Amino acid sequence: MNFRHAPASLPRGVTLVEALAAIALIGIVLPVAMQGVSLALGAGAMARRSAEAAALAETLLNELVISGDWQLGDQEGSFEPDWPGYSWATRSYNRDFGLVEIEVDVTWLWRGQEKTVQLSTLVMP
Repeated sequence: MNFRHAPASLPRGVTLVEALAAIALIGIVLPVAMQGVSLALGAGAMARRSAEAAALAETLLNELVISGDWQLGDQEGSFEPDWPGYSWATRSYNRDFGLVEIEVDVTWLWRGQEKTVQLSTLVMP
């Protein structure tokens, strides 16, 4: 009786060196990837806060122009309680040709630093 062994076509296991190399690679790549995700989340949150501030500034600027309250002079306040953390200030400047520039600043704290969005428009009194 003659037995022939068929060539082994079963997959081989992972060697210890291959497993250690994979763990080392993950140990190098994972912290960098997590830092990238963290930066992306922070940038997204900052963009959201800036967009909210711009929308609040635009709304306030429109209200000032429509109501004529810009003629009361420089003003300041906050958007509490609807929009906590956002404050505003307005200023008016006389410009050429009888125009008045109305400037609105919306300010908020972001990671311990004050951030500001500024919008302005021209009106004819």
